[in-house]
Amino acid sequence: MFFAARETTMPTRRTFLNQAGAATAFAFAAPAVRAQTGTTDLDIAIVGGGVAGLFCAMRLSEAPNTRVGVFKATDRIGGRLLSLHFPNLTSQTAEIGGMRLRRTDKHALKIVDEMIGREKLQDFAYPITGYYLRGQHFSKLSEATSVPYGLSDRERAVIARGDDLLTYVIDDLNKRASEGTLSLKDTGLWELLLQQRSRETYDFVRDVLGYNSPLSNWDSKTAISWFERDFAYKTKYFKLDHGLEQIPKALARAYVSNRGRFIWDINWSTSGGGLMRVLI
Repeated sequence: MFFAARETTMPTRRTFLNQAGAATAFAFAAPAVRAQTGTTDLDIAIVGGGVAGLFCAMRLSEAPNTRVGVFKATDRIGGRLLSLHFPNLTSQTAEIGGMRLRRTDKHALKIVDEMIGREKLQDFAYPITGYYLRGQHFSKLSEATSVPYGLSDRERAVIARGDDLLTYVIDDLNKRASEGTLSLKDTGLWELLLQQRSRETYDFVRDVLGYNSPLSNWDSKTAISWFERDFAYKTKYFKLDHGLEQIPKALARAYVSNRGRFIWDINWSTSGGGLMRVLI
């Protein structure tokens, strides 16, 4: 496949997210990736400069005599990963997109190991200072056995020993599904909880979880898989010094070092029927 595309220089990087107050973004600003006016022949064109696009671009650009171009609508890379710093709070990073890494994110952690440094990772805990449940405040969930939820004695015992009730319920659902006595397919998790437990159990786990959508409109198989990866079984989280946006920045630097090109804009108005030709 052959691509020919004219690149035009983008205007100066515009200030974005100014409505977020005094937050300022640190975007990738290496002069080497500024698009230049001219015509570039490409063997491979990648649309989008998120982590997936940048990783593909980096690996493909390692192949000898392979011309790779990443087409971007704006001059910010990173896609869903966007890290902001605030004036006078330089030690703090606000993650606008992805918030954390998990120990199961093996591909992302490998990039950190090889391109950034594992020493840049820090443990990331969720300090929960309390729960507000049906008008009452509890500093520890194990104290919540007295709240006015109509839970079974076994469910209250799970809470009293400090275990997560939703994890307990999901383990039971998975066990019965593996035994063939319950199907998780094409059934909403909210419906399954209402059927197999009670409205009170459903309300309790929803109020404690704090995320409404998984228990409201996801199918059971998807929601349980997501919950097990992200929350259950004492999942360990990490954050990255200066923000997760360091990952796409590292990928972009490696891509540019392989003579990769970023194409910010395409001018289609030139005579001759446009500037992009695709020959297969």
